[in-house]
Amino acid sequence: MSKNAIRLIVLLGGLLTAAAGAQSTQFNFSYPEYFYIFTNLGSEDFDFTASAPGTNPGTASTTYGPATQPNLTNCLDTILTSAPSTVTAQNSMGTDQMTGSCSFVATDTSASGFTVSWGSTGENPEGALLVATNKTSWAAAARISNDFSQVASFVDLQLRTDTATFSTLTSSATNIGSLVGSTLTNAYYTNYVNMFVIPLQYKLVLTNPLAIPAISASSADTATVTYEAGTP
Repeated sequence: MSKNAIRLIVLLGGLLTAAAGAQSTQFNFSYPEYFYIFTNLGSEDFDFTASAPGTNPGTASTTYGPATQPNLTNCLDTILTSAPSTVTAQNSMGTDQMTGSCSFVATDTSASGFTVSWGSTGENPEGALLVATNKTSWAAAARISNDFSQVASFVDLQLRTDTATFSTLTSSATNIGSLVGSTLTNAYYTNYVNMFVIPLQYKLVLTNPLAIPAISASSADTATVTYEAGTP
């Protein structure tokens, strides 16, 4: 009885040895390219009827600071000091314009969705664009998708497009940040893999302040900026 049991164990061992070297399985893995963008900047309010800035005014450096009634008064006073020595009385509205422009940051801003600790970057924007992608090259842009209906011809909306430059936004896309290989422009890596942040900092330039019509704070003129992104 014992001898037969030994023979059976040897036979099973031989079968297992033969099968182990004759079979294999191949595993294939594919993963798509992905690209997502989000912004935490909900709104920017330029309220020239306000007596003081809100709790989260714009952060860019401008001559006149946040959009408020006192700061607008300073702007208009400066322009009017160069008023012409003579004017002509007439029965209809003239077409001549006083020269001079003034730039302001937002009276107040609202941000939600995520926060960014800018650490030692030196950045202090009012919001950010978050880019999540596994692409090695990409570019982000901004454009005015819905322009002001009453003051579009009197103001320029500007967004910072690199460390020191502001560009006027139009209905055409303006580059605001990119990654090309290992070179980041106006963007930063984050502590998360494949996630980047672009600082958002706005100015509103009154290109012809004296010609702007009265706009009530209760029915403000509005514009919408849309962010877009893509890869080569």
